[in-house]
Amino acid sequence: VFLMNADGSMQQQLTSGSGNNENPSFSPDGRYLVFSSSRNRGSNLYLMMWDGSNQTAITTDGQCKTPDWSNWLDTGEKKKE
Repeated sequence: VFLMNADGSMQQQLTSGSGNNENPSFSPDGRYLVFSSSRNRGSNLYLMMWDGSNQTAITTDGQCKTPDWSNWLDTGEKKKE
């Protein structure tokens, strides 16, 4: 996963290591990125700060491939449906 300006300049690599790291999605407030990774047993979701720091697995069942922020408010609270 890379972060860069719209014109392709200022490329910054946010993830590295084994496995595929893909499908990044910014949180509504722009502070976090969630992405799927096959670095450990199947495909799991990982959360990190926008700058690539603090990468943490948020699923461990190996069945998650597509992150989605649609159920969260800008405050990070889950929407009531």
